[in-house]
Amino acid sequence: MATYTPSQIASYLTHISFPPPFSPTSLPEPTLANLNRLVDHHLAAVPFESISLHYSPTRKLSVDPDDLFRKIVRPGSGDDAADDGDHRGGYCMEVNTFLGGVLRGLGYDVLSVGGRVSFATTGKSGEGFSGWSHMANIVTLNSTHYHIDVGFGLNTPPFPVPFPPVPLSSPTPLTPHPTSTVLNRKLTQQPLLSTSHPLSPPVWIYHHRARESDPWIPGYTFSAIEFHEEDYRVMNLMTMTSPASFFVQSVICVRTFLSNEALPKTIGGEEAKSSAEGEEEPRRAGQIVLFNDEVKLRRLKPGFEDEYGEYVVIEKFESEEARVEALRKWFGIRLSEEERRAIVGTSTEIKAPA
Repeated sequence: MATYTPSQIASYLTHISFPPPFSPTSLPEPTLANLNRLVDHHLAAVPFESISLHYSPTRKLSVDPDDLFRKIVRPGSGDDAADDGDHRGGYCMEVNTFLGGVLRGLGYDVLSVGGRVSFATTGKSGEGFSGWSHMANIVTLNSTHYHIDVGFGLNTPPFPVPFPPVPLSSPTPLTPHPTSTVLNRKLTQQPLLSTSHPLSPPVWIYHHRARESDPWIPGYTFSAIEFHEEDYRVMNLMTMTSPASFFVQSVICVRTFLSNEALPKTIGGEEAKSSAEGEEEPRRAGQIVLFNDEVKLRRLKPGFEDEYGEYVVIEKFESEEARVEALRKWFGIRLSEEERRAIVGTSTEIKAPA
């Protein structure tokens, strides 16, 4: 898997407003504190989104590292292009491939893995998991392994989740099944649900919930088996072209917002600026979601790191113009005239009332 250059990484850190000082010759050290900061700022600046599958003449996505750098950091060309303020992101294989290249360039030990998303998360009936359609990274730091995923939509883990202190892979399932729980995120190792063959290694399952009182929901399963760019190209082809793909069917854009962010307007009687008095650096404060014809927002509960309140719908769209404006206002995504025209006549276009 690819590694980005110091110059590219410095441009990315500027793009996500990572706390200075840093430069191409003096990048942040590969520490756990910096890893947490990186995830925080990445999730606020690089949205999980399917925009290019709807507002694009080609409706094609690339997992090539250079293409991803141009899309996410420098729309235009190369290391020296001027930042035009556009905040594009992508779905899991785009943003996790990209972040993996950044982390390698910063000196982290990164293993990229493939995942199978649970029916419980996607809303399909029954138990079980999809085929290979997801990507995550495993970072090893000071002999501890961390689960890193910046591309799982509403249920993205907002911080590195440590694995329990057991081998990531073993020939037989351990009993009791190793589990690591951090707030409302959990990793559990268990045997494959569909087979008991002696050669089948155990798998890891990432679980999530919105509140401590909620039941755990399995998100996806994965193993500590390295996936390569060629694997993600195959997975990406199905995900971006299949009529049954969630991303082909839906216009979605998700990002977190930080405590120092001035939101466009007062929401639900709360002050637009969500920063805490005297805090040293911005922290996660909530999440903004655009899904098809609406924008909704949820805030972290006061005093909690990973406990959310309920979603509040803050905008409903009756026209394409309204959705395009919401992408600009809430996510910093600016669509060209060509991109706006590309959705006309498709199933995901918002047609104005007659």
